[in-house]
Order: sequence, then structure tokens, then C-alpha cells
Amino acid sequence: RHMTEKLAQMDDALSYVLETIDSTPTESCRAALVFGDHGMTEDGNHGGGTEDETNAALFVHYSKGCGGMGANGSSAGAGVADAAAAMEAFESIHQIDLVPTISAMLGLPIPYANLGGLVPTLLPSPRRSRRQNERAHGDDDLARIQAAAAALALNAAQIWNYLDTYSRTANKLPAAAMSGLKDLLDKATEAYRTALLSSAQKLDGKGSLVAYREACSLYKLFLSEATELGKRVWTRFDTNGMIFGGILLGMSLLASFPGWNSILPVLGDCREWILYYVAGLRAPSNALLTTALDVGKLIESGTALLFMIFHCLVLTFSNSYIESESDII
Repeated sequence: RHMTEKLAQMDDALSYVLETIDSTPTESCRAALVFGDHGMTEDGNHGGGTEDETNAALFVHYSKGCGGMGANGSSAGAGVADAAAAMEAFESIHQIDLVPTISAMLGLPIPYANLGGLVPTLLPSPRRSRRQNERAHGDDDLARIQAAAAALALNAAQIWNYLDTYSRTANKLPAAAMSGLKDLLDKATEAYRTALLSSAQKLDGKGSLVAYREACSLYKLFLSEATELGKRVWTRFDTNGMIFGGILLGMSLLASFPGWNSILPVLGDCREWILYYVAGLRAPSNALLTTALDVGKLIESGTALLFMIFHCLVLTFSNSYIESESDII
């Protein structure tokens, strides 16, 4: 019942936000991004590595003043060697990609340590004056791809600056990976320079569009490769160390078993034990009781650990509340 009431409350809050955005004057651009930090299996569990758990919904709502959507997957340039990888880079969205995207939407600098790649699809149309709109005559696609290329160029420069600085001043990153990223960034920058030159010389719009698409594709490939490098370097698990820690913990618990017998002689003084161990009101009156209480705390910690392992590995029932799942499309 409480979960149903909370969902209804959130529905009301979201409805108010979306209605406010819809009533925004056309001179302004407002947007709402609604997303979750994880997905969920059909029985309500999450926290694992399945596709249902690692994928989450993303809902974006714009006001009329934002215009159409930004550059999409069709921005992948035909001249890019790995067109399939470029298309995948445009279509996939990671949570860290929202950081540079929201920064660009707000007109703010991208955070220095960001590793996400901007999502051109989520960028609103560039703001233009009425006279510019009258002169555009169908050049909306070119304007959007130009804005996307500029934003991607800033994003790529920011990530390279961070990775290069980190590699020089903290821990050196793999030389081969950094060299490959630098080559890809140089190709993207050269393609972007060619696109800008094409626009400056006022060549045919179709040629400029192709040039900008190629630049966008190369920048997205660079951002995707940079993110993968970050994952390889900073999301590693020391399996051997984890196994050693588990063995050491188990050996410590086994070594403490002989001391448990010291509790038995002092169990008669329950009042003193409760006052000290539970309420903390008075100190134990003898050294034997002190030793027993220390061992008791060890037992408590061990029991808590065993319960955690049991809950994570054995229990199969859901750890989430599910309401109205069958009604969601």
C-alpha cells in the first residue's frame, strides 16, 4: 500500500513538471530528464550483471522552444573506416554520458574529470533569431550537425586533457592505447577543420553536411575508445586479493573458537553482562568477563558477516517492491 501511494505521489510530481515545461514560452527552452540508476529483473531484483539489471530507461521531455532533436545515429559519416562502430557509438548511452550532455544543454563547461561522451541526440536545436530562421530554408540539419560537432570537439578535448594530464602526473596509462587515442583525435580534428573550411567557403550544403558527419563520427569513436580505456584501467577487481582476504577472515574465525569457552564461566552474572555489553552503563568487574565480552563482540561480527553472505548468495526472494509492473508498456 505504501509503495503504491509513493508511486502515485511521484506520478503527480512528474505530471506537474511536464505540464510546466509544456507551458513554457516558445522563447525559452526547458527540458526534463527522467532516468534510473539501474534496471530490474522480472522478479524485482537488481544489482547483478544481467542485461535487465544493467540497462535502465531514459525519458527526456522538451518544451516547444527547444525545437527538434539533435543529430542522431544518421550522423555517422560514410567516409569513416569503422562505420558500424560509429553507429553503435551514437546509439548507445551510458550514465556517465549524461554529464557532458547536460553541461552542453546548460551552456556550462564540461567537468574536468568527466569520462562520458556527449549524446548529440539529446541536444536541442541551436537557438537562432527570426531572421536566421528565414534565411535557413531547410538548413536545420546542417545547423544541428554543426552544433553537435562543436560540442563533441569540446568534449573530446576535455577528455584528452584529463587522460593526458593523469598519465603524466599520476599513473602512466598504457602507451599503445594513448597513442591510438591521439591518432583518432587528430583524425577527428582534421575532419572538423575540413568541415569548418567548407562552411567558411560557402560550398554546397550537402558537402558540408557530409564533412561534419564524418567529424562527428570520428569524435564519437574517440569518446567511445576513451571510455573503454577508463573501464580497463579503473574498474579492475583484484580477484586474488579478494580470495586471500576471505581465507584470512575464515582462518581468524577458526582461530577464535577456543576462546569461546571462556564465556561459559561468567554467564551467571547476566545482569552485569547486559549492563555493559548492551546498555554500556558500567564496566565489567573482573578480567575474565572482559575477555568474554571481547570474544562476544567477535562472535557478533562473525555472525553479521555470515548473515550478509547468506542474504547475498542464498536468499532468492526479491529485494524490491513491485507495483503495477504489468501495466507498464
